[in-house]
Amino acid sequence: MELDDLKANWKSLERELATHNSLLRRSMTTQRLRRVKFALWPLVIGQGFQLLVGLILTPLFASFWVAHRDVPHLMLCGIVIQAYSTLLMILAARELHLVLTIDPGGPVIAIQRRIESLRAWQIRLGPFFAVTGCFIWIPLMLVIFASLGADVWTKNPTVVYWLFASGLVPFAILLALWLWSRRPGKPDRAQWLDSNTVGTSVRRARESLEEIAAFERGEEQ
Repeated sequence: MELDDLKANWKSLERELATHNSLLRRSMTTQRLRRVKFALWPLVIGQGFQLLVGLILTPLFASFWVAHRDVPHLMLCGIVIQAYSTLLMILAARELHLVLTIDPGGPVIAIQRRIESLRAWQIRLGPFFAVTGCFIWIPLMLVIFASLGADVWTKNPTVVYWLFASGLVPFAILLALWLWSRRPGKPDRAQWLDSNTVGTSVRRARESLEEIAAFERGEEQ
């Protein structure tokens, strides 16, 4: 075989190998991006369910407080629960928008930015849900019992006091945990708390994107 033919065959082989490697990298990146999309589906389903429940319950709570306008404490409970239910719908719609506008076929860096926005959103909402979760069940219980014909506040207000006292216990624990995580010189504690505030779906999607970025950096090197 002539030397020129050997060089031509070698260059042809290099081109084929480069093409094969490019296709392989693209295939691996596509698979990982599918993992990102799959990881976010539980979040989509959960927020969609939250939105649906809010759409169903909000009118019911509204009709409750309208029907109890002559009983101030029950009307107030109904208004609080209706407002909370409406807020949950708005927050669910916002989170669905953040997820569904992610383009799996777009650049990895753009997807990373959207996931980071979603993560920051969940971190901001975490304290709100934690605090309201300590107390929102109390007016909800009063509304449920009143719907069944039992006005707990009128019959035995002491029970309501105990309910609020029991809500203060987890609130105090949450406050202590937050103060502990924000102590000076302990940024790892705050990071740990923020990480546990973020949902599993976002954490998994973020990890998959980090794998893609590391893979691409390795290929560039």
